[in-house]
Amino acid sequence: ILIMKQVPHAFGYDGDYEGDFAFFQQDGRNTFSAMWHAVSSSVSWGAVIVAVAGLGFLFWWDKHKPQNGPLKFLPGPLVVVAFGVLANTVFAAGAPALSIKPEHLVKVPVAEDFGAFLGLFSLPDFTMIGEAAVWTTALTLPLVASLESLLSVKAVDELDPKRRTTPKNWELFAQGGGNFVSGMIGGLPVTSVIVRSSANVNAKADGKLSTILHGIWLTLGVLLIPAVLNLIPLAALAAILIHTGYKLTSPALFTKRWSQGYTQFVPFVVTIVAILFTDLLVGIGIGLAVGFVFVIARNFRTVVTFACDGEDCLIRARRNLYFIHKWELQRKLGEVPDNCNLLIDLSSTNYVDLDNVDVINSFIKGAKFRNIDIVVRGDLAGKTAPLIDAPRSEVVYA
Repeated sequence: ILIMKQVPHAFGYDGDYEGDFAFFQQDGRNTFSAMWHAVSSSVSWGAVIVAVAGLGFLFWWDKHKPQNGPLKFLPGPLVVVAFGVLANTVFAAGAPALSIKPEHLVKVPVAEDFGAFLGLFSLPDFTMIGEAAVWTTALTLPLVASLESLLSVKAVDELDPKRRTTPKNWELFAQGGGNFVSGMIGGLPVTSVIVRSSANVNAKADGKLSTILHGIWLTLGVLLIPAVLNLIPLAALAAILIHTGYKLTSPALFTKRWSQGYTQFVPFVVTIVAILFTDLLVGIGIGLAVGFVFVIARNFRTVVTFACDGEDCLIRARRNLYFIHKWELQRKLGEVPDNCNLLIDLSSTNYVDLDNVDVINSFIKGAKFRNIDIVVRGDLAGKTAPLIDAPRSEVVYA
């Protein structure tokens, strides 16, 4: 979705605002129609040159970036941004037809002095505190922001070379505190997002300071050089984000899921498609629903096995027994012949639903009339109801 949403910007069409991941856009188009419109009717060749050159450089830089010397500290995206500014300046001077129009450039407010900068902030209007719409929004935003942040945290933990685990409670606490302060000074709510986070990972960031510095550089940029930021073509940013999106969804990720079997691949692909045609949260919800169906299906697979060798028979539960396994357990017990020695092996379980306990109890109570000696094996003491007290049967908690 990151790649698809940046394609129109790479071609010079900015009908939808940067950062919108919803399928239906505010300009009346959707993700696919916007791409088609950008390619067929709204091409800015200057923007295309900047985007293609920037994208080519980023892929080249990934393979040929120096590992020693001062250039190893040079961020590839910074080169792309600088090239975009320089290229557009050259276009304006020598090839006006290729010049990227102001509406296709970054737009941040330019304050004449520090006092004017402070004037960009605003305090809340508490006269609206009783409005239902305010409370609805106030409850919705934290839920959405928290879900998106937790998804991002999960992804970043996977990207981290050291595979460290982010303390999620602290993450949400920090986000809530930051959004509270942001709202009090007229700012927008923010979430953890994969683009900024992966940028830090790719830059070899190794600690919490990287997040703090990230915010500081953004603040200083808006405060000190807003006019310079407004020279950056959105096509240059599109190249950076397309490159980031490719690294996040490389073909190897799909082949890996495919190799794990359809139970992993189908929910994976369904989630992607659902996100593309709805938005992030709705798509995740659909993916969870499909994944849940596969979980239920896996639980309907054979859990109870039965085998006999002469007079010695075995019934084994390969994993926990829930109420949905009651019919399967009854069927296997129904195959036990008379005049045998039966071992009911529950050692691979740590939970047996009471419905299944009742089934086993009923079978054991009738076993004495069929000359069946039973041993029940499993560490179920204290976890389920007692299985049996019939005289011809034995319970072994092992």
